[in-house]
Amino acid sequence: MLLFKTYAALITSLSIASVSFAQQKQLTDEQFFKSNFKGITQPLPIATKWIDNTHFLLIRDGKTMVVDAKTGFEKEQTAADKTQQKITVVAAPFTKNKDLFIKINEIDTR
Repeated sequence: MLLFKTYAALITSLSIASVSFAQQKQLTDEQFFKSNFKGITQPLPIATKWIDNTHFLLIRDGKTMVVDAKTGFEKEQTAADKTQQKITVVAAPFTKNKDLFIKINEIDTR
């Protein structure tokens, strides 16, 4: 048992020491104090909204892309992609067995 604790302590201290050597290049004062991380980090793409059940919009490098969710195929958004169908939501309340329900109807108003 004592041998196991010794090996566990040794492995833990070696792994902590190896983490301290991970940073190879020091940050400059401008990068550290002015948060100028250009060339160090890259912005993640932003998924903005769903166009239909299988396509969504993604903003990457300042360009809006249309992505097919099933295949992952991306293409740049065109004027035809910007014209979306407009759906009007109509709420229709009704009662059944003295309970109140609301049915939501979607109407395509292109």
